[in-house]
Amino acid sequence: MNKTIALAIIVAAVCSAAPSQAGATDLNVVFCQFSLSEVHLRMSGKFQLIYDFQVDADGIPSKVGAVKSFAVDDHMVESCVRQWRLTGFPTETRFRATFNWTHPVGWTSLAVEGGGLHYLLEISGDRCPYGRTPESP
Repeated sequence: MNKTIALAIIVAAVCSAAPSQAGATDLNVVFCQFSLSEVHLRMSGKFQLIYDFQVDADGIPSKVGAVKSFAVDDHMVESCVRQWRLTGFPTETRFRATFNWTHPVGWTSLAVEGGGLHYLLEISGDRCPYGRTPESP
């Protein structure tokens, strides 16, 4: 039976990056715990989701596109990335977001790079409650 386990956990990270010519650069990134099918949850190994995007004058991501996609609906990732705000960068600055998954740990990190920004969010705590479903001993 192929069931999808959805997580409602969202980790928000807010930080400041190096100032741009126009002033301070602010970063507001929401890490979404994307749903995976039962099959993918039980697979051993690691994988990455890599998406490129650019920001408009207000720091809102646009033109979100998959570079490397696996096991997660591209629309879910695009919806997540569009929630972010990266202000203080010139219009059309290009960025790359890399989400990292490690079995059996779960989502381990998110890296956002571009426009002189190198941001890494490492996920800690109970990242993978998948093994403790009601059916599990």
